[in-house]
Amino acid sequence: MGISQRQIGRELGLHSSTISRELRRNDISGGYDPDQAQTLSDRRRRTAWKRTKRLPSLIAAVVGRLHEEWSPQQISGFIAPLAGVGVSH
Repeated sequence: MGISQRQIGRELGLHSSTISRELRRNDISGGYDPDQAQTLSDRRRRTAWKRTKRLPSLIAAVVGRLHEEWSPQQISGFIAPLAGVGVSH
C-alpha cells in the first residue's frame, strides 16, 4: 500500500522495529498475509515449549512434592540441580 513501517507503527501504537520483525518473520513471496502470519505464529507457539519441561518424570516429581505439601519455592530449588532444568515456582 506504500505505507512505511514507521507510519504503520505509529498508527498501531507499536515501535517500527516490532513492525519490521513481524514482516520479516512472516514474509511470503506475495507479501504479507495476516492469515498465513497467524498460522505460522500458532505453529511456532506450539513447538516453542521446551521438551524437557514436558518430561513425565519431571511432572511426576513436582506433583509428588506438592502432595507432600512442599512449597513451590522448595520444589523449584530442589529439582533444578537434580534435573538440570529450571522449574519456576
